Amino acid sequence: MLDSQIISHNSTQPLVTFIITTYNLNAELLKECVESITKLSTSIDEREIIVIDDGSDLPALNSLTSVCKNIVYLWQPNNGASAARNIGLDIAHGIYRKSSTHKSPSTHKLEIHPNRMDRARNKQR
Repeated sequence: MLDSQIISHNSTQPLVTFIITTYNLNAELLKECVESITKLSTSIDEREIIVIDDGSDLPALNSLTSVCKNIVYLWQPNNGASAARNIGLDIAHGIYRKSSTHKSPSTHKLEIHPNRMDRARNKQR
């Protein structure tokens, strides 16, 4: 059984869903990861951010509430990165999906090339 809490969710289908899986990552690094997504060239309606916490000892939910109005946060008992990513894929609404697993501080930022986002927007129209 999954224990989840949705902070908020877009009412329209986003262009891209970012799926972040994490396990015992420092809350500040997770916050930086979410901030790096919000700084991309996507608008708030074009993106969905899903954070799957794979059984962290101290869930990072409280550190994320001030970062992004539109995130979905789900905590689950530790089942491994693949299971966490699959759950994120199951609940994602975006036309395109980007996932990232965070276990070490050196891999906490996500980047998508702006030209790819422009091409994706044009395909959607």
